[in-house]
Amino acid sequence: TTLALHFAAKCQRPEYGSRPVFYINIEGRLKKMNLTGIKGLDISKMKIIGSTQGNILSAEDYLGIAETIATSIPKAVIIIDSYSALCTESETTKGMDEQQRADGQKLLAKFCRRMANVVPVNKTTIIGITHLMGNPTGYGGDREKGGYAIAYQADVKLKAGALEKLTNKQGRQIGQKVEWSVEVSALG
Repeated sequence: TTLALHFAAKCQRPEYGSRPVFYINIEGRLKKMNLTGIKGLDISKMKIIGSTQGNILSAEDYLGIAETIATSIPKAVIIIDSYSALCTESETTKGMDEQQRADGQKLLAKFCRRMANVVPVNKTTIIGITHLMGNPTGYGGDREKGGYAIAYQADVKLKAGALEKLTNKQGRQIGQKVEWSVEVSALG
């Protein structure tokens, strides 16, 4: 989240096109401290989209909003936080005991296919945040929540690695230093 917001702040600068920023807050965990802690981020020129009382958005709603922004606002920066928390309409309406196999991954794959030509034509940037989960099969290491379609559409895919706690003089953690690795790069 911090890296995506830092990137957004850079995109808002005139030398980078004063690009409009949209933050799709699926997890609902974005806080004022996240926004005010980013040097240069102009919150007044940023639109935060999320569920509200009486209007709980589904995965279809969130990705539909992202698609509308990408197709109608050239050079938009869209941050989707996070693919991992997408909850489809069928997951929302069916009972807790009913299984929906890979509904979210199928929907995300469709979104990726639909954005394939929109992103380069409208010079849109989509930043998608996802999380790792334990591999339930018992074979191999961790897996991404969100499916495999993202890897085929990504120009750049970063993975957070080692963390180092940053503390103030009183020893209280105030941040962290993250080591990033580039897993996919269509940029060379």
